[in-house]
Formats: sequence, C-alpha cells, structure tokens
Amino acid sequence: MAMKSRTLLDVRQCPTVLEAIHTKNASDSNFLSLPAEVRNQIYALVFGGDTKKIRVLSKRGHSPGLDVRRCTCESSEQQMIQHSKTTGDLKIFPDLFHSENEEHTDYHICCRVRQDDCLNLGSLRVCRQVYAEAALIPYSINEFIVDTIRDTFSVFTSALVPAQQRVIKRIALVGDSLPSVQMRHCKNLLAVKSLSLRVKPWAASVCALDMTRALACLPVDSVNILATWAGTRPSRYEALEAELENYLKRPLVEVRPEIRAAEQEQMREEKLKLEIAAERAKLESECKLKFKGKTFHFTEQQMAEHMSRLAAEHSGPSRKSRRCHL
Repeated sequence: MAMKSRTLLDVRQCPTVLEAIHTKNASDSNFLSLPAEVRNQIYALVFGGDTKKIRVLSKRGHSPGLDVRRCTCESSEQQMIQHSKTTGDLKIFPDLFHSENEEHTDYHICCRVRQDDCLNLGSLRVCRQVYAEAALIPYSINEFIVDTIRDTFSVFTSALVPAQQRVIKRIALVGDSLPSVQMRHCKNLLAVKSLSLRVKPWAASVCALDMTRALACLPVDSVNILATWAGTRPSRYEALEAELENYLKRPLVEVRPEIRAAEQEQMREEKLKLEIAAERAKLESECKLKFKGKTFHFTEQQMAEHMSRLAAEHSGPSRKSRRCHL
C-alpha cells in the first residue's frame, strides 16, 4: 500500500454533519468575532510566549526522540553571541569543562529546570477555523534552538511536514560538536533568515566546512558563529568563525552547484547501500542453501571487498560473468 504524503490537515473539506457546528462557532464565538489582527496577536502569545524561542533537545536513550520546550531566556542566541564577542564574556554560556565548584552562569539552566514548560499545541484542536488560522504560527514566530548532539537536527526536521519547515525563519545550532547536516534536511527550510552556531569544534576548518556545507543552501541574511573551547575563545577559532560566516553567507547562485554535486553524491551513496544490502542477502541465502541451513553473516569489510571485485569484473573486458566468492 502506498504511503500518503505527510501534510497539514485540509480543513476546507468539512463533513456535512459538522457544517452546522462550524457555522455556529464562526458566528457565536467571542474569540472568532475578534478582528483577525487581534487574533494573530493572541496566537503569538499562546504559541511564542514572551521570548518566542523553542529548545529542541535529544532525549536520552537508544531510540531517537526529541524533548521540545519553551526557552525562557530573554535574549536570542544571536544577541548572546554578539554580546559575548563584544565583551569577551563566555561565562554566560554553559561549558562541560568547568569544574563543578566553579561559579558560572548557564544561559539555558532555566530551560532545564522548567521541564514542564513544553510547547503545547492543544489549542489547534479547538476548531477548524483556529487550526486553519494558526497551524503554522508556532513555526513561523519562534527561534528553534537545536542541539548538535546525535542526529537531533535531522530528527527535528523529519518530524515536521514540509509546510511547517517552509515557514521557519530562525534557527540556532548549539552544542559541544559541529552539526552533521545533510542536504535533504535543509531543502524545505526556504524562509530561514537568521542562523546562529554556538559550538566547540573538535576538527580542522576543512572538516568544519564540510560538515556545515548543507547549511549554505539556507537563504540567510544574518549568520552568527561562536566557537569556544574549555571556557576560552582561542584566536584560531576567530579565524574559523569568520571563514564559516563568509561561507554560509554566499549567494545561492554560488552554492547551488555544490548543493547539486552533494545531492548526487548522497544519491550514489544511498544507491550503493541498497546494492550492498541486496547482494548481502543474496550471498547469505546462497550460503545457507549450500551449507544445509548454516547461517552466515558477512562483515562490512567483506562486503566492501566483494563489491569492489564485482565492480572490477563489470568494468573489465566483456565475458561471461563469474561470481566472486568471499
């Protein structure tokens, strides 16, 4: 059975039995009788609060999952990064290398304490008109502060339907490592204008550029990057920050060929994975028949060598194909 594409609920198709309720709500509701501008302001307070920032964390455990809650900090990541670069104050940010006895301010400690302050979208279930008016507001007005650990960014974007991704305007990536972002996770982020990165890079600048290449396809107007290490900001990191900022601010016309090449490489890798999986299943099935039910498992290295031999056979002179045995 073919899977249906994920999208927003089409509230225009109202069943006949609900039309009377829909009409009554639209005419009798005090809230829906308010001007649209006032309703939008109320929606912004409900879904954005005072700070209009959302923390997206990776849940502990083996299965990928997200812990999404309001960020109660008053300043945006962009403002905090600019403040830190201007004043040299790094203690506003958490650092895993600080001693437990050393006093320092954790910028997001209040977010961790208030674990019950989650982003509640229950109001969208009130009626069809509210859903139609406000379904995308939580994503368009908030800055999403995403952890760089594990695959948090990919899990986050995959959890959203394309319509939700297309209205996000502000993203911040925060963590103890550079984010590993792939093109397919960014292709629908068409409205992002502000990008902030606050990381502790463990690798050279070449690796940093490679890991953040996909972010260059975002149509950003503002890029702010802060790289720290053990509570300090070494001068070599300042050069890395400038290089990354210039790289991510490039016009899309310059980035598009790289994006296309990266997408093609990604498609080749995915195709190769499928071919290896099919060949592994075929080999294991043949061995099971040949050795009377004995189970075989081929390692990644064995499969890589086997696929290389097959490729060499196919690229050689035309002759009857011969199977290479492991």
